[in-house]
Amino acid sequence: MKIFLTCIVIALITVPLSAQVIKATVTVDFGLLPAEEVNNLQDLALNIEDYINNFAYTDDEYETDVEVSIFVMIETASQKGYEKTYRAQFQIKSYSGESFYDKEWEFPYQPGYLFDHSKIAFDPLCHFIDYYALLVLGGELDGYEVLRGTPYYDEAQNLANMGQMSKYPTGWSNRM
Repeated sequence: MKIFLTCIVIALITVPLSAQVIKATVTVDFGLLPAEEVNNLQDLALNIEDYINNFAYTDDEYETDVEVSIFVMIETASQKGYEKTYRAQFQIKSYSGESFYDKEWEFPYQPGYLFDHSKIAFDPLCHFIDYYALLVLGGELDGYEVLRGTPYYDEAQNLANMGQMSKYPTGWSNRM
């Protein structure tokens, strides 16, 4: 019996605590884009969902899942150097009331695009998503405790600074 209880205690100690995560549902509207462009973007919604839903943005003590809905409306596609770039509007809403709207998002995308949280260089797609995820988390955590969201706002500010200095600066000065 002692061995059994010891094994349970060890198992409980070594199991990682659940982290606060965002559970996103993403909808993409392709507007009036040509069929070829729509085909290139078919997996965008699922890739954004996976990128957000499979990452723990924080190991916060409150361990709360934040449910959000994200709406992306792709407006135009163009060639920027060797990259296909898109301009879009973006809206993210949490079920508890955090809501952000952005009408100036420019990002490169192609099928097989690498969604990666560990990028050091600025990524106009991934870091844009992270920016708004951090704002939502900051607002949610401020609801639990005054100024609890400050580190997430600070991290979002750092991303906005990086964005403004990148080759995709569109809209980042408005996010400062």
